[in-house]
Amino acid sequence: MWQLKKEQNVPIYRSIMEMIVQKIQTGELLPGEKIPSERKLAEYLSVNRSTVVHALDELVDLGWIVRKRGSGTIVNEGKWGVMMTPRTDWHRYLEQN
Repeated sequence: MWQLKKEQNVPIYRSIMEMIVQKIQTGELLPGEKIPSERKLAEYLSVNRSTVVHALDELVDLGWIVRKRGSGTIVNEGKWGVMMTPRTDWHRYLEQN
């Protein structure tokens, strides 16, 4: 279920972000559904935990997921039934220009 596609010239944290967003868009992860802990995700994906934290921080900033203290990380329920259009990815934009 949690398998990372590592692509050349794409940072690992970005690949993790894309994998999670794809799971949300395809309905594999539903609004309100809990995402595995940072440690578990790092273990499943064979990456450093700080890489997972970076990816999850970005997804929180983009509104895809929500961190609830004591409950873990969940898919944002506020997006249910609303067309999810990603916000402008300024980090990627600046990297390309």
